[in-house]
Amino acid sequence: MYKTLAFLLLLVFLSSNCGLAVTIDTPPAQDIHSGDVPTGATVQGVPSAKIPDSTIEMFIRNGENSRFELFFLDVKYGYDLVDFESYSAWCLEESKPIRRNAIHKVRLYNCYDPDLPPKLKSMEWNQINYVINHKNASKKVTQEVIWHFAGSNKKPLSAEAVELVEEANRNGKDYKPAEGELVGVICLPEENKQAVFLEYKVPQAPVEVASATLEPLMSMFGSSYFFPVIPFFPIPGGDNHHHHQPPPPPPPPVPEPGTLLLLACGMAGMAGILAYRKIRKHYR
Repeated sequence: MYKTLAFLLLLVFLSSNCGLAVTIDTPPAQDIHSGDVPTGATVQGVPSAKIPDSTIEMFIRNGENSRFELFFLDVKYGYDLVDFESYSAWCLEESKPIRRNAIHKVRLYNCYDPDLPPKLKSMEWNQINYVINHKNASKKVTQEVIWHFAGSNKKPLSAEAVELVEEANRNGKDYKPAEGELVGVICLPEENKQAVFLEYKVPQAPVEVASATLEPLMSMFGSSYFFPVIPFFPIPGGDNHHHHQPPPPPPPPVPEPGTLLLLACGMAGMAGILAYRKIRKHYR
């Protein structure tokens, strides 16, 4: 019954244009600027990464599933790359050496950075990124294919490498890594040593909680719709967390032991007087 009464009151408020209604207009669409795009998202299809713009130290060694493994020593905080985390890496210049199990000072670049040095910018990064995201060969063959697309291979390709090159040319010329895929971050040493690049996983963009849609109300009331201000009132018999039950009455006072003793003595004395009067009346 009370639910029906509340529903009828709601309908009355919705159908009236009284001062108790609050008008809510449709909010305008928000402008999105390229600078507001979070790390890991893409601007014009190019994956981004927050990396230091100054020289840092890199430790490099032979890799187990890639040509190299490397980690950094002084990236500090606030970047997508972190210190002492192992990254898979590959060689970009076959003809130049680099010392393993050693620390090198390097400058980091996103492979899609428009300000890449010319020798790095001329490399076919779409195909290289396609290869590291679709590995289906040994690390030796994969390295051959990377050297080919970096323009630094000095030896004829193996038959397996030729097949992988053809696949990357067929499917990867317009390839751009998406969220959760790998993109190349170049590590260019200060000395005249070979450039390498690491596999950086593009992070997933944070998931935003979708707000409740008001389209049903908009279709009923047009571009402006109304929410009635209904005062709160308790519903008898219902769950009402704002309604406080009155406190129970205090228990009756309990006489102290001394009071009880005096009362008992008084009653005994009264009984004795009444008995004495009966006996005395009887013997008159």
